[in-house]
Amino acid sequence: MSKALVHGERHPHVVLLTNDIEDNKGVCELISSQIEAFRALVKPSEIQKVLLDSKPSIVLLGYNRVSSSVQLYAELIEKKLFNYKHKTILLCDNKESGVAFKCCTKGLFDDYFVHKPMYENFRLRLILQNMLKSIEGEQHINRLRDEHFGKIDESLSSLIDEVVQQQEGLKDSFENTRTELKSDNSTTDGSNETNSSNIDPELYNILRDEYLHPLLSSLEGQISNNIVALLSKLNSNKQVLKNCSDDLNNHHLESIEIKKRYSEEFLDNEQTVKIEKHVMVVDDNEMYREMICKILRDEGYKPIGADSGKMAIESLNQNQISAIFMDLYMPGLDGYNTTRNIRSIKGYEKLPIIALTGNRDKEMIRKWAQHGLNGYIAKPATKFAILAALKKSDINPG
Repeated sequence: MSKALVHGERHPHVVLLTNDIEDNKGVCELISSQIEAFRALVKPSEIQKVLLDSKPSIVLLGYNRVSSSVQLYAELIEKKLFNYKHKTILLCDNKESGVAFKCCTKGLFDDYFVHKPMYENFRLRLILQNMLKSIEGEQHINRLRDEHFGKIDESLSSLIDEVVQQQEGLKDSFENTRTELKSDNSTTDGSNETNSSNIDPELYNILRDEYLHPLLSSLEGQISNNIVALLSKLNSNKQVLKNCSDDLNNHHLESIEIKKRYSEEFLDNEQTVKIEKHVMVVDDNEMYREMICKILRDEGYKPIGADSGKMAIESLNQNQISAIFMDLYMPGLDGYNTTRNIRSIKGYEKLPIIALTGNRDKEMIRKWAQHGLNGYIAKPATKFAILAALKKSDINPG
C-alpha cells in the first residue's frame, strides 16, 4: 500500500470514510497517487477529529452498502461536522449504481463512482480533478467577495461616522450663533451706544426675535431631518450588505438541511434501499435449469438462470447474488473454472457456490472444493436437497 495511505496526511484536503480500507485499496492507491493531501479514515473518533480540524474539501464515502454510507453522512451532518462547503463522492458496487445515481440526482451527494468492479479508473481521476478546480474557483470567488464586501462595509461605516460628526458640528454652529445673538442683545440693552451695524436696538430686537431665531430654528430642523434621513439610508444599505453576505453564507447551510432531510427519507424508505437477492442457477440444459428455478420460485426465492460460466460472471455485475448452483460441464467456461474466476473477484470470496452435477468423480469434486466450492448435489437433484443446501448456507427466501 502507498506511503500516503500508510501514514495518512495530518491535514488532508481529500478523505475517504470507510469501514474497510482493504476493500477500498484500489481507490486509496489511485487517489494517493494523484493527491498528496489524502487520508483514509475508519475510526469514528478519527473521522470526527479530522473533519473538525481540517475541514477537507472532498469527502468520499465508501462503506459496503449505499445505505451505510447514507447513514454515516446523515449522522455527521446531525453533529454539524459538515457546516462548511465541501464536495462528496459516493462509492458503490455495480449492483447499487442505480441507488447511488438517485442519491446524486436528489442532491445528497455530488457524484458517485462504481469501484467494485473498478474498471473506470480515469473517471474517478476526472471527478477529483473537476471537483478540485471547482473548489479552487469557489474559494477565489469567496475571497474576492469577502474582500469587496469588507471594503464596502468599511466605507459605509466611515461615511456614517463622518455624517454623525457633521451633524454634531452643525448643532454646535447653530448653538454658537444663538449665543452670539443673545450676546448682542445684552450689549444693546445695557448700553446707549449704537450696535456695530448702526441698527436701531428696538428694530434689531424685533428682527432677531421675529425673523432670525425662527429662521435659524427652521434651518436647523430641515438640516437635522435631512441628516437623519441620510443616516437612515446609510444604515439601511449597511444592513442590506450584511444580509447579502449572510444569505451567501447561509446558502450552504440550507443545502445541508436539504441533504439532511433527504437522507432521513432515504433511510426511512426501506423500499428505496432494499436490493433483491437472487439465487443463480448455472446450467446449459435449459429444461433442467428451469426446473430448479421453479422449485426456488415456488419457495419464495428469486432465481435467475445462466446458460454458461461467462454469462454467470456477467450476471454478478448486474444482480445481488446470495448463492449459486453450478453445473460442471458447460460449453466454453466449465463450472470448475467459473468458480475459480468468481473467487478471484473482490467481494465474492465467500459467496456460497454449490455444485449441481451428474459427475460422481470424488477426486474432481475434491479439486473443485479446493477452489471455492461450498457444497455438492448430485443430479437429478431433489427439492429437499436444493432447499437443504440453501438452509445450510443460511440463505432464506426474499
